[in-house]
Amino acid sequence: MNPIKQNLILLHGALGSQKTFESFIPELSKLYHVYCFDFRGHGIHSEDTKITCEILCDQLIEFIEKNHLKRTTIFGYSMGGYIALMCSLKRPDLLGKIITLATKFEWNPVIAAYEINQLNLINDLPPTHPFKKQLILFHKEENIFKSIQCVASLMFDLGEKSYLNTTNLPFIKSKVLLQLGELDKMVSLSETTTVLNQLIDAELMILPDTKHPFEKVNQFELINNIKKFMD
Repeated sequence: MNPIKQNLILLHGALGSQKTFESFIPELSKLYHVYCFDFRGHGIHSEDTKITCEILCDQLIEFIEKNHLKRTTIFGYSMGGYIALMCSLKRPDLLGKIITLATKFEWNPVIAAYEINQLNLINDLPPTHPFKKQLILFHKEENIFKSIQCVASLMFDLGEKSYLNTTNLPFIKSKVLLQLGELDKMVSLSETTTVLNQLIDAELMILPDTKHPFEKVNQFELINNIKKFMD
């Protein structure tokens, strides 16, 4: 008898979309029932002009309830991991295990201003630039500027409000796997370790020779990590 497949929700990062996982899903689907969607301000919602962490958290809650996926494992890349942990705080009854990858946890007005400035540089990239071509694929060329505006508003929100902090992180009941690329220049080991030490049931895994972009991650290794943690 074949074992019953577990459910797994994939959450993309800032400026991404569910298309981020197109090459990732076929192998994962052999093991799990896989679900994903576009966050507000991204993909099919890229005509939005402003988003906040609360908006994205509520969107995840709505998706889980609508699809009857209570206690499902969540994999969140970058921003997706942050939203998953927020959701676990807001609705601890809904989430099962949480797996993050390349999630930035340290935010303040200075960090947010720097990241917003980096976002604005994207507008000057030519359409032939690989990253610009990826954004066109995710959001359509006419919506890229709006998507960048949305992510800028999200980063400003993160800089102003400490949604995940040393006071509330210990209240997260989900079992958590924090993954960080060894060569990630956006997310530090220090900020990830700080979160690790505040969570009551968590472990850290460093991915060797791995940079921040999802397409730079060894997907075979990532799937193996997910499988081990879920099993």
